[in-house]
Amino acid sequence: MNFLSALNRALALPFLGLVWLYTTCCRPLMQGRCRFHPSCGDFCQHAFQQHGFGGGLLLAMHRLLRCHPFHPGGVDQVPQSFSWRRFLPRTKAKTCDS
Repeated sequence: MNFLSALNRALALPFLGLVWLYTTCCRPLMQGRCRFHPSCGDFCQHAFQQHGFGGGLLLAMHRLLRCHPFHPGGVDQVPQSFSWRRFLPRTKAKTCDS
């Protein structure tokens, strides 16, 4: 493991602590009403464990922003590989005609 990889994992630890605090204290009060599977807390935990600080934070924020009454929810697993392209705006390629 190189230095940047170790730093990435170390930066994820405080966020894993926050997720643990949420899952042990707040989630029992909600009585299992998450619209996603796995639950948002479990998703965030797995995202930080698999992808470290940068990827885990982005995936967790993306998931939490979709957790609202107007989203249908469903099965949403943490992706095995992380790509920043997923979060960049999509633009059409310019051609000579445009």
